[in-house]
Amino acid sequence: DFVMNFYQVRVAAGGVGGIAVDLLHKKEHVAKEMVTYFLRHYRERGAPIVMLYPFRPDFYKKMGFGYGTKINQYRVKPTALPKGASRAHVRYLNKSNDDRQAVLDCYNRFLDRTHGLIEKSAYEIKRLLENPKHRILGYEKDGRIMGYLVFGFDKGENVLLNDIHVREFVYESQEALSELLTFLHVQADQIRHIIFDTQDEYFHHLLLDPRNDSTRLVPSVYHESNIQGVGIMYRVIDVPGILGLLKERNFGGQT
Repeated sequence: DFVMNFYQVRVAAGGVGGIAVDLLHKKEHVAKEMVTYFLRHYRERGAPIVMLYPFRPDFYKKMGFGYGTKINQYRVKPTALPKGASRAHVRYLNKSNDDRQAVLDCYNRFLDRTHGLIEKSAYEIKRLLENPKHRILGYEKDGRIMGYLVFGFDKGENVLLNDIHVREFVYESQEALSELLTFLHVQADQIRHIIFDTQDEYFHHLLLDPRNDSTRLVPSVYHESNIQGVGIMYRVIDVPGILGLLKERNFGGQT
């Protein structure tokens, strides 16, 4: 059970994961029956929309699901990120109650203005901060966390090659964005690439050099900047219900 920001309205949303069919029972419509049950389950509970990660997009496309925003993976040099004038407000965050609540509050403010984002629970933030594979930095100003960066390290081909992989990146202001990017910029002496997984279609405008490490050209002279992937898929299962929730929204002047 999820709650999603759908055009600035909080709506109930259903999710499914881990559907599996025994090898002896392939092609007996077992998966279809499970998905049909899933749709009925959430329709009965009043959720107007459902979502999932597809093992095969074509399977779920046939079941009425549509594609969500694609993910973009950038692999850029640290020096490709803009270096701001300061990183004085950046500090490590820990699993204390104060930091947990401050991160959750920051995420919720970000959620309020981000269509498609899903509510997180206090437990999810607790797990995020306690994960030993994560390093978490926060931008703090006037006692308030206004942005945070979750990252880990990916090993390269030898012990001297390491990449920083950004797992989550939330910011509420240009200043928070600038200081967190400045932190990543100054890692250039020991970090080969910064890897971003982002659904921001305009992310490349931030970069001084948006090229990745492939050296490929797309005809005629378009430098490969990132790879893209299709992932999360959605299906509206109650059209009147979702239009009722969005009664204040203007759909191109239509009734």
